Amino acid sequence: VSYQQREQIAPEKKTMPILHSVLVAALICVSVRAWDYGPTYGQDYVGIDYNVTAWHSPQSMSANHWYAAMKLCENYCLQDPRCVAWTYCTPEAGPSDPERCCLKNGVPVEVPANTHWTGLSPRAANWTGPPYPGPAHVHPTIHFSPGCLHIDGWHDIAGALYLQKTNTHHVFQGCPLSGGWHHATSSDLVHWEAHGIAPTAAATPFGFSSPCSGFATVDDHGQAVVGYRQCPSTDQDGVPLSIRVAANETMETFGQLLNLFPVYFQRRLPYDPVRPWVGTDGHWYATIALDACNRSGPACNLGGSAHMWTADSLAGPWRHIGVLFSSNRTVLPDRVQVNEFVTPDYFGNLLGDPRGGKTRVFTNNFDGYTMYFIGTQEDGGPFIPDQSPAALSALDWASFKPRDSGVGINGLALSGQQIFSMARTLSADPNQVVAPGRKVIVGWLQDNTLDAASMSLPRDLTLGPDAALRQAFVPELQSLRTETLARYRAGEVNSSAVLPLTRLAAGAEAMEIHACFNVSAEVRSGRAAAPAPFGVRVLACSGQNAHGDLLFDMARQHVVVDRSTTDGDMRAGPLEVDEYCLHAIVDHSIVEVIFGNRTAITAFIHAPDPDCTLFSLVGDGSVELASFDAWALRQANNFA
Repeated sequence: VSYQQREQIAPEKKTMPILHSVLVAALICVSVRAWDYGPTYGQDYVGIDYNVTAWHSPQSMSANHWYAAMKLCENYCLQDPRCVAWTYCTPEAGPSDPERCCLKNGVPVEVPANTHWTGLSPRAANWTGPPYPGPAHVHPTIHFSPGCLHIDGWHDIAGALYLQKTNTHHVFQGCPLSGGWHHATSSDLVHWEAHGIAPTAAATPFGFSSPCSGFATVDDHGQAVVGYRQCPSTDQDGVPLSIRVAANETMETFGQLLNLFPVYFQRRLPYDPVRPWVGTDGHWYATIALDACNRSGPACNLGGSAHMWTADSLAGPWRHIGVLFSSNRTVLPDRVQVNEFVTPDYFGNLLGDPRGGKTRVFTNNFDGYTMYFIGTQEDGGPFIPDQSPAALSALDWASFKPRDSGVGINGLALSGQQIFSMARTLSADPNQVVAPGRKVIVGWLQDNTLDAASMSLPRDLTLGPDAALRQAFVPELQSLRTETLARYRAGEVNSSAVLPLTRLAAGAEAMEIHACFNVSAEVRSGRAAAPAPFGVRVLACSGQNAHGDLLFDMARQHVVVDRSTTDGDMRAGPLEVDEYCLHAIVDHSIVEVIFGNRTAITAFIHAPDPDCTLFSLVGDGSVELASFDAWALRQANNFA
């Protein structure tokens, strides 16, 4: 059935309030976190169980839905210092849902469950999430890492917004097993303050709504709003794109769900929207991500598709106008996307745009990384990707490794790990597509070894004269520099390991390195033999072979983070640089490095002990060092 036909029959299937009026009308404000301490029958704090014990209660305890047995489970939690929440599953449902007591080390989302009891221990009042796992010397102190990110589940950048009135950057990260989005704010993009879970999950006619990937923006009346489709959906289709209006500029309290428009497609979850924007024609535009086959189930070799709607105001009414963009391409020539677009973003008018603000960037997440397409779009029309090699690339190559053979992109393979992904932008204007000015992007970092997660360091995005994307750490991070650890200039040293191993100063929390190398025109052009890989060594250990190397490999046409001596593998991206410079921030086990303002790689390097803080140059001496600067950095986040 076509989209238009499904839209016409939809009102007969289900009545759903669609917002066509002023958004502020009769809002019911919802608390940031109104926890149910219980014990409550018919509910379940579902997930994050660390202790599931089978129970066999006697029939004498069966009164009032096995109340007496439930109290024993509750007491079992209260006596365990790790227990924050509990669920008792009564025998009422039979063998399909056997009697058991489940202890939880956090506060997950509370959902309806007919034959369950649930509740919280008093420890919940002080619970901010589990601590960062692993030994203290691998814990980041600059990368913001709220506790809910260390709970298994989906942790994207659900939405991001800058409010000029309060000079506040807002970032919302998905924490579905904690009940919604984690909200954090910063005035300088460096120091982040956690505000807990908001918005939270809510009951809807379509089931229990936990916010999926969504957006944050400002409506026609200047009010901050968040928007999303619920996940999961219990219906085949018709689940609306909804918004919730913030009660004030703090965005800590939100109103009820207000539905913008329903989405009728064959997929059970065509869910991820980009941030709605106002075009140059004054109309609002919004998209929903799905697959190009319009079906649930088997893989779709046509890839993803972003359908587009338009309206005269965010309040609507909205109408479907076609497809913004469809593609099955990935950054690897021999790899196609076989599912819907995931957590896409859409922005434009970047600083340096050679088209005078008309360039647009569409991002998508597949195989564990954020890819981007560069192109153009007229108001209401399709996004048309450029055909240059630089118009399709990865924002960060953390999920790639070198093949045994091959050069450049043909010498790269997927690592099978999701490390840097689900990135979203924020800037001085909520309209990220048309409005000019700075565009800053942050992503979700996943440590697959420790099962921990953090927010990436923010990066400024710009365009070069060739319309290729450039990126750099935001300059605000320089405020963390405490002292200069090393400084060399041209002629003083070369790329052989002649620079004495230098130790990170005592008391410093992390370090920053900026190094540039002089590569001859003959070597760049291929007229002379490529040198051995050269670059910088970090997190090195005295007396043992453990370190990470940040390298230019000109023979393979790769940039590389070699962590084979600590974690047993390498990460690599294509050698696409304006200059042979690297800029790295080493935050304990998290290393983010940008090569030549183009190719970025994030890697987790797990040093074996706290003394592995030495750094030096790496190479065979054939490449001259142009400049080398290293600074100690003070702690910015994650204070105990």
